[in-house]
Amino acid sequence: MNIFVVLLCACIVIGHLLGENSWMNESITALIIVSFSLDIC
Repeated sequence: MNIFVVLLCACIVIGHLLGENSWMNESITALIIVSFSLDIC
């Protein structure tokens, strides 16, 4: 399994656990975008 897929899943899980913190969600969204960008390249 690709490391970026693992990071992506981890970010999603953490996002659900900490769904109350909007700044955390924004940070996780940024991490997801970066992960996809690095995975595609």
